[in-house]
Amino acid sequence: GLLVARLTPFPDLLVEHTAANVALRNVDGELVFAQPRKGSFAAGRWLQSNGEQASLAVAAGREGWSCSAGICRAELKGHRIAYATDENAVLPECAALDILISAAPLRGRCRNVSLRIDRFDVWKRGAHAVRLDDSKLSLSTSAGLAGQRPWVVVPTARARRKE
Repeated sequence: GLLVARLTPFPDLLVEHTAANVALRNVDGELVFAQPRKGSFAAGRWLQSNGEQASLAVAAGREGWSCSAGICRAELKGHRIAYATDENAVLPECAALDILISAAPLRGRCRNVSLRIDRFDVWKRGAHAVRLDDSKLSLSTSAGLAGQRPWVVVPTARARRKE
């Protein structure tokens, strides 16, 4: 058989490129998705990359996320995480969070949270991967990994029309 060694550890938290879904790795190393049906293409690739045969629905049914009223919560390696699945979700108390992810723009909300990833962040930098250690977070993005090359598309904001 062929033994493949992973040089970088698999991320603890993954944010889909439109923030439509978020996955965390549980203590057994399995991916747990916040949403059972959204971001299925990315979810399938992540599950495959993690060496899993499970479907998105099965992986979303695993213990890890607690979701209600548009907010999913989880605790991972001592970090308190909230994921707002839509713009109408009432955000939890910001001071009680270490990581806040939102499928909608956060604008100025929860600026004191250590790591904030919202719709604009994924629009600019693509999918996000977060590794959690006892005291620090490390973040990588698909745009960061792609680098500045002629074939890498860099999103630009639409020009505002002058009235």
